[in-house]
Amino acid sequence: MAEQRYPFAHPILSNEEAVAYERTLLTTLAAERAAMQRAGHSLGKSLLADYNELQLSRDPSVVVLLIGKGHNGGDALIAAEILRSTVGSEIEFVVILSCDTDALKPLTLEALARLRRECFRLTVCERPSPKELSALLRSLPSVDILIDGLLGMSFRPPLRDYESDLLGFWNDHPQVRMRVAVDLPSGLHEEFQVGEDTCFCAGFTYATGIVKKPLLHDESRTVTGRIRYLDIGFFDDLLKQTDGSHFVLSAQTLAPLQSWRSAGSEKRQFGKVLLWGGCQEMTGAILMSAEAALRSGAGLVTAVSESIHGVLRLPEVMWQQAETVEMARAYDVLVAGPGMGFRGPLCDQLPDMIRRHKGHLVLDADALTPELLDLASERQRQLGDSTSTVITPHLGEWRRIRPDDMTDDPDDFVRYCQERGFIGILKGSFTLLTAAGKSFHSPCGGPVLSRGGSGDILAGMIGSCLGQQGDALQAVAQALVWHGRAADALARDKGAQAVRTTELFDYFHQAFRAEPDEM
Repeated sequence: MAEQRYPFAHPILSNEEAVAYERTLLTTLAAERAAMQRAGHSLGKSLLADYNELQLSRDPSVVVLLIGKGHNGGDALIAAEILRSTVGSEIEFVVILSCDTDALKPLTLEALARLRRECFRLTVCERPSPKELSALLRSLPSVDILIDGLLGMSFRPPLRDYESDLLGFWNDHPQVRMRVAVDLPSGLHEEFQVGEDTCFCAGFTYATGIVKKPLLHDESRTVTGRIRYLDIGFFDDLLKQTDGSHFVLSAQTLAPLQSWRSAGSEKRQFGKVLLWGGCQEMTGAILMSAEAALRSGAGLVTAVSESIHGVLRLPEVMWQQAETVEMARAYDVLVAGPGMGFRGPLCDQLPDMIRRHKGHLVLDADALTPELLDLASERQRQLGDSTSTVITPHLGEWRRIRPDDMTDDPDDFVRYCQERGFIGILKGSFTLLTAAGKSFHSPCGGPVLSRGGSGDILAGMIGSCLGQQGDALQAVAQALVWHGRAADALARDKGAQAVRTTELFDYFHQAFRAEPDEM
């Protein structure tokens, strides 16, 4: 049986697999040059967009680049070109080489020569000593962006003494606003252990072309910072995609939602979604889920809540109180849990709703209890592949519902969902989506989502996308990527601190306008 291909996701490879795969693609110097240009261009635009989240009153004025002889250094130097052309000629660059200039690989040397020609505020230092580095930094007011292009996926430990000292110097330097790693933080490898190895400590890691497995390791989280995926076309040909169990969601996830709607469309084609939640104390949660379902394209939305005051806020939604379960059969998707609480009429009637409902089921928040999940699992076995059950815990909820023989290890969550036939989302800094034993990782979103209500919005979006999309896994992936990209747009416009969760709605449309190669 052939391995299934996912048009909305790209494989995550080990360093060794990535090196071998690139060799099959980049067979000429021209192909390598084109890939480096795409990587550097995407890197420059993406890191500048993320820099905006700092909400500073000025553009970056000082950028330091740590450059090794390999192609990561070339990517970083091309990114510097993009920064110069975007921000302006006043930006000052300091390039620190870990080797002599004539030891650079040809394409990296080309990129450095081009930067020399185009940038008049440029200092290049070959293997400066700590004393020379300190003197150099005293001449700079601060470092706005530090780009690590020292080492790449071909690195094998241990670090050379000079590289280790250089990384240690910059890790300890306090006057850096944004720390960026190209592809992998220098020093990171398959068996990396915090405290045993020196590694560049990044605030953002931009995986260029291929996401490498070391970025997923628990030990790596302290040095990778936020992970972005820069798609430079390595997996445009699905026939060249490698088999595996770990994938990263790509911008193509949203492609079906970016096409024209049929001229003959009518509302029932876009799904009938029933939302179940919102006790007297938490009506805001169901309001956010309902608005999310509306804003993400659902044709008809009904909300069942203990309070119907939301009718004034969202007149497009049909509001009902929990009085009957007969409606269960009439909807394509049931989303249960946002603001439901753990007692009261909503909780009492939900088991019968789950038994009667024949469409897609989304269990979120307060509906994530062992009893309801057992019921949903039995329902899933009875209905088979005709419908899907989606669960959406964050780590705290997963600890509440997981069996005694399971841990915080994401692989245990994957196994749990596979055993029960669920599509699962484990929300976190690098959110995991799983189905049928496969793992899909979303690099979208960030700390701006670390506030109450963001999960309620995601639940409503999942229900909406399930009602519109034939493939359930792709529908859930669409909601996850859409949610994350809207969060990125919000943070880049207003920062992550002084915003409200509901401001996310105003950026739903921006998710479709973001750069297609950046995730």
